[in-house]
Amino acid sequence: MLACRRFLVMTAVLGCVALAASAFAQQGGVSAIAGTVRDTSGAVLPGVTVQAASPVLIEKVREVVTDEQGQYKIVGLPPGSYDVTVSLPGFKSVHRSGIELTTNFTAPVNAQLEVGSVEETLTVSGAAPVVDVQNAATRNIISAKVLDTIPTGKTMLTIIAVTPGMAGNTAGQDVGGSKGDLMPFFSFHGSNQADSKLEVNGFSVNNAAASGRGFVPSPQNTQEIAVELGGGSAEQPSGGIQFNYISKAGGNVFRGDVTGAFSNQKLQSNNFNDTLAARGMTASTINRLDKVGDIGFGFGGAVVQDKLWYFASYRYWAAGTYVAGQYFNKLQNSILYQPDLSRPVINDFWGNNASLRMTLQATPRNQFSVHYEWEKRCDCTHLMGNNAIFQGLSAGEATDHQIFLPVDILQTEWTFPVNNKLLLNGGIQFSRPTWSTFPQPGLWSGAVAITEDTTGQRWGAEPGINSYLTPSTRHKIEPRLSMTYVTGSHAFKTGFNLMHEWGQLQTTIVPNDVNYTFHLGLPVTITQFGTPLTVRDNMKADLGLYGQDQWTHKRLTLNAGLRFDYIKDDVPAQHLPPTRFRPNAVDTPALNCSPCQSDFSPRVSVAYDLFGTGKTALKFAAGRYMLARGNSGVYNPANFVVTNASRQWNDANGNFVPDCDLTLIAANGECAALNNNRFGTINVTTTIADNARLDFRKNNVQFSGGIQHQLLPGTSVNVSYYRTTWNKFTVTDNLLTTPADYDSYCVPLPSDARLPGGGGNQLCGLYAVSAAKFGQSQSLVARTSEYGGDQTDVFNGVDVILNARLPRGGFLTGGTSTGREVFDNCFAAQQPDLTATAFTNPSVAAATLTNNPSGFCRVSPPFLTQLKLQGSYPLAWDFQIAAAYQNTPGIPIHASLVVPTATVAQSLGRPLPGNASSVTVANIIAPLTVYEDRISQLDLRLTRIFRVGGARRFQANLDVYNALNGSSILNENTNYGPNWKRPTLILDGRLVKVGGQLSF
Repeated sequence: MLACRRFLVMTAVLGCVALAASAFAQQGGVSAIAGTVRDTSGAVLPGVTVQAASPVLIEKVREVVTDEQGQYKIVGLPPGSYDVTVSLPGFKSVHRSGIELTTNFTAPVNAQLEVGSVEETLTVSGAAPVVDVQNAATRNIISAKVLDTIPTGKTMLTIIAVTPGMAGNTAGQDVGGSKGDLMPFFSFHGSNQADSKLEVNGFSVNNAAASGRGFVPSPQNTQEIAVELGGGSAEQPSGGIQFNYISKAGGNVFRGDVTGAFSNQKLQSNNFNDTLAARGMTASTINRLDKVGDIGFGFGGAVVQDKLWYFASYRYWAAGTYVAGQYFNKLQNSILYQPDLSRPVINDFWGNNASLRMTLQATPRNQFSVHYEWEKRCDCTHLMGNNAIFQGLSAGEATDHQIFLPVDILQTEWTFPVNNKLLLNGGIQFSRPTWSTFPQPGLWSGAVAITEDTTGQRWGAEPGINSYLTPSTRHKIEPRLSMTYVTGSHAFKTGFNLMHEWGQLQTTIVPNDVNYTFHLGLPVTITQFGTPLTVRDNMKADLGLYGQDQWTHKRLTLNAGLRFDYIKDDVPAQHLPPTRFRPNAVDTPALNCSPCQSDFSPRVSVAYDLFGTGKTALKFAAGRYMLARGNSGVYNPANFVVTNASRQWNDANGNFVPDCDLTLIAANGECAALNNNRFGTINVTTTIADNARLDFRKNNVQFSGGIQHQLLPGTSVNVSYYRTTWNKFTVTDNLLTTPADYDSYCVPLPSDARLPGGGGNQLCGLYAVSAAKFGQSQSLVARTSEYGGDQTDVFNGVDVILNARLPRGGFLTGGTSTGREVFDNCFAAQQPDLTATAFTNPSVAAATLTNNPSGFCRVSPPFLTQLKLQGSYPLAWDFQIAAAYQNTPGIPIHASLVVPTATVAQSLGRPLPGNASSVTVANIIAPLTVYEDRISQLDLRLTRIFRVGGARRFQANLDVYNALNGSSILNENTNYGPNWKRPTLILDGRLVKVGGQLSF
């Protein structure tokens, strides 16, 4: 820990240096040009001057000199088009134009000099390089041209659509922007969705627990999106997907554009069919579009030529879709539910985004920039705890109204090339990811959240402890600094990045402090909550220190790096005032190191120019990556307050009102006793062993290997194998019970042809604690190795990716990805007093870890394959056609079963403990073994370009999304019963959208 403190002190000093200097030019959003210069005999030439010129450089030209091996490297170049000039006295100069640099791409540009006058220039023609022979990282670059050309909704969901291997919540399958700009979570090649990192100019805009999202980058001010997918250097903090939105910076020439797009339900086809009818849907209840619109502008130019540039933008967007079969409650001011067919539930999103970026060349070697972006958004029909789009089964009043304001970022950036070998970069970002969550307008004062357990239908108010958070505030500061030293064949980079959050406050409110559960329309359970509840915590430091070295020897480039990560969270002392069901105030102490974790992560990669032509590269990468900082709530003493407890409710008089005193813990009236007599008090039921809390952080080891080859000029194919292995799992041990305190039992499954094997069998491997130990819990979180076993979580897969620049400005990109992730926690499943920690894939965790048969402890899905392609090609008379196609696996089929206690008792030999009327088996189908049909979507665009005069042009777009009018199932009822497998969300029907873009 002393070493960690020294690192923090050093970081604070470096941070002051960064603050004094201002900031960095797009870290993680820069590229390089590198190569070898020889004479006609093949001998290397040291001391050759190499210049890279581009209109994206405010200083116009960057210059270096080749080293003793004849090699050079020009680093820190922003994306754009470059011209390269190579010159040496006594030789003819060589000029190469049209070098296209995308983010984090090193373009190989070699040169051969002939003897002659330096005034003579030899112009070399050829397609821009497409193979990076020095870096092994896996990435996808989505340029502004691609965003403007192919048919997409220009949302974050676009990234899923155009990146093979990337997966998110299937419910977010977008059709022309119909899902709005929601906050999806992504995974790629076995990465944890929480590791997904959203960046603007290399600064994180995630909030809270690293993976939280409140800010939506705007495509209106985006030059390109660099999607880092694996094999990253020591700069990369985690092994998940890194999305880096690179901002436009303006230039000497005034340029800009105005864009707009619109569609509504009149431009959508009905994709209802007989298959959906047989599954319980009706033509009037399928999800369909309400509206979708997007309008914005962006423009930039020079305040002072070659000195001060600016770029400004604004965007407003909105979307809404009807939720299949869901309506507001017609019986207002009542706890009973009758759908109001005149008030369907609409997923309603809207947002505003405004930005301004200024870039100043203060001196020939010092460049500064300031970027400010402000945003206000509304997720107007939202379900807490659901990180993707809201979907059934909730009536409209059982959702919340979430406003993000203020959500803004302020970045300052600085770059200083001390000389042609040494480059300094620094930067700092301030951000305020703030949101407030409210009940739906008009919710009556007596509203209570109600759930029907046989169908999962919810109404009345939003259910659960996370009902309404008003507000959730936080402030974040992120300084960073780096130094790069380049000699041509050698490049070394070292630096740090730091995040600090403070003022984190979250208040939970449950309407009327109760939830009800109904069974077949009758009340059975009351859950009581001790709310309002305000919880505070602070992130003192999320620090990364790294060193990255790159050596190029002839055709081999070795990249080796080491990263040190340190996390420190603190919790302040807190006072929780009395509430309706918690009559006494609760005070909790401050807590340091909640947790504190420090780790070293080595990274290494090799790239080999197979034939020395810059057209074929063998690539291998291996590295250790820490799991991103998670929610520290498990360590917060305020979360040890027992905030909810349940009691059985026998509504004997049928008035749907609990005729009892809910403030009493003991049984009275129609209500049984609360199932936890510690309700409202601090009950530390879970402790964490020091060796699991300190310096024990979940991580993965990633390996990749493959070949990238230039098939034709401008066309490359990349074939790669990927493996991700997760390490350092924990297990939760109930210290008050032993395996002998649990009895196993079986439940009979219904005979149903839709179940594997037709059902009708006994499902065993379920456990019930003895009545004597019911409700007794004192848990210890410890390393799995201390219990004679370990979990495993391993991904293996292969990708084949194509990138082609076609004649006349056309392009084709995409490919196929196949892989599977195998999970095993059987060592814990055989010990009923143990609970294994969640897998890295949330859908698997939900399907395997809660009241499931022990036989489902190993999850081995089939290999799942994706195909994603997109492209564009110009036609005659200024027409252009573009298309995007996706074919991805269908959703996994799950089935939870409610089993009455009488049925359980036949196998268990006794009733369920706690007077429970039933038990819910979370899944009666082996997880991830049965899937719905594949999801296929074809989107088309026809564009006509109108030349308005000079450099002005107008691009008119006619888009057809889901052109084949598919109706793939995206979500369904998983409660076994009459509504099981009834679709609650399908692919939106064929949608026509009109749009345009005026460029000047």
